[in-house]
Amino acid sequence: MKSLIKILLLILPMSMHAQTVVSRLEIYGVNTDRREVIHEEVGTLFEAPNWSQDGKFLIYNQGGNLYKFDLDKKKRKK
Repeated sequence: MKSLIKILLLILPMSMHAQTVVSRLEIYGVNTDRREVIHEEVGTLFEAPNWSQDGKFLIYNQGGNLYKFDLDKKKRKK
């Protein structure tokens, strides 16, 4: 049985030209060699993403606040 390994890619601004910042939260499947953009926002920067112990959500910093991103629902909350 093949185990699925996923890596959270660094969340970096995709563009910083003229005050336009586009940040993407992406997951990369090591076994599948596939990338999936799970969240994207314009005009803000995400930082310091961390997996939950059960792998069901991510916690990250944005503008001095912590956010929880539910990987099943593809939604975040403060």
